[in-house]
Amino acid sequence: MYKSINSNVALHVLVISIIIGLSGLIEITPVGTSIRFAPASILLMLVVLIFNKVPLLLTGIFTSIFILTFRLTRNLFFLEPGLNYFGYFIEEFPGAFYYFLLCFFIWIFNIRQYQKVPYLMGGLLVLSDVFANVVELLIRYGLDVNVLSFRALGILLGVSLVRVAWVIGIAGLVWVSQQRTKHEQERIRLDELTLLTSGLYTEAFLLKKDVKNIENVMARGYKIYRDLKKDSPYAEMILDVTRQVHDVKKDIKRTLSGLEKVIKDENHYSVLTANELIDMVIRSNIYYAQNLEKKVRFINQCKVDMIIYKVYPMVSILNNLVGNSLEAIEKEGVIEIGAKLGKDSENDNNGEDFVWFWVCDSGKGILDNHENLIFDPGYTTKYTNEGNAAGGIGLTQVEILTKELEGNIKVESKASYEDGTGLGGACFIVLIPAQNLMKEG
Repeated sequence: MYKSINSNVALHVLVISIIIGLSGLIEITPVGTSIRFAPASILLMLVVLIFNKVPLLLTGIFTSIFILTFRLTRNLFFLEPGLNYFGYFIEEFPGAFYYFLLCFFIWIFNIRQYQKVPYLMGGLLVLSDVFANVVELLIRYGLDVNVLSFRALGILLGVSLVRVAWVIGIAGLVWVSQQRTKHEQERIRLDELTLLTSGLYTEAFLLKKDVKNIENVMARGYKIYRDLKKDSPYAEMILDVTRQVHDVKKDIKRTLSGLEKVIKDENHYSVLTANELIDMVIRSNIYYAQNLEKKVRFINQCKVDMIIYKVYPMVSILNNLVGNSLEAIEKEGVIEIGAKLGKDSENDNNGEDFVWFWVCDSGKGILDNHENLIFDPGYTTKYTNEGNAAGGIGLTQVEILTKELEGNIKVESKASYEDGTGLGGACFIVLIPAQNLMKEG
């Protein structure tokens, strides 16, 4: 029946069976009938539907055993002690056997597969419950079919309908909650992978730039070698350096090839809307703010409805800018991330539409006269506890990626604008040609 049952599954079955067995001590008998109902049946149906990895027949067997054991113990020691044990066994066995029958019919009808079709699942559950009750009555009364009167069958059907309605209702709520949790976990996982891939994209882009620089160095080195006289003591030295640079280029290209393969394999968010892009950046930085122990409110001011194909460079650009804003806020503050369509008023681009992305914060702003310095490699105002300067390449990367998309970036300090944007701190505005963001590849 089951190829193997690991210890965890066996423990789960045991615990479930004991809990249902204890609930089976509560019984309701409708007036004028010998039919007994217990809430244990509702609990059993809920458990086998919600925990769909629990083996059905094994659960039914153990549940029947524990219900029989608990009921016999109750009868012998609490109701009428001293009566015949075998008589109690004969009386309680059919009711306990019902729980195995219920699991058996659920297994036969393969009801678990109809989770997305609640009406069909409910109908099959009613049939399973009625069939199990009918078999129980026949066993209890020595296969006397006269016990199956229309009244008795009507009661069985009515009670089954009520029970199954409760089961489907409660199970449905649990399934919806499980799906929401699963969706949220999947979204977090994809966010993390996209952020990681955007970082790899940036590194791959910079490596490509390094390869071009190395090729220029090699070309110049070889030209110097040719220009030098053959008898010059430096000619062979220059040629040897050029060969070593060539080896470095080959190593970088191998690394770049591996990075590009990873980026291609991890292409989860190939496209996002502008609003989804900003939402994802906000979600990732909420965790960063918590790690920095800062109370920051994020505002999404997306005012454009468009599809972004250049997801990874834009994630890298916005994530770097938001990270800087977080670090500029001391303990608590506000960060606004927005997007809108507009023109580049400072440059003549034949009326081309641009997407304006902005990241504004309520932090301390940028030092006076430093607006033109912050994009220089190595510029930083952040220092470690030991007094060492931080890397200072984040904004440099932002500027490089922005130019690669044929855009431009500007920054203003103590920014506050008439349209309501700007929070009094630094405000970075990235302008990218809309057509470039909508190109695939």
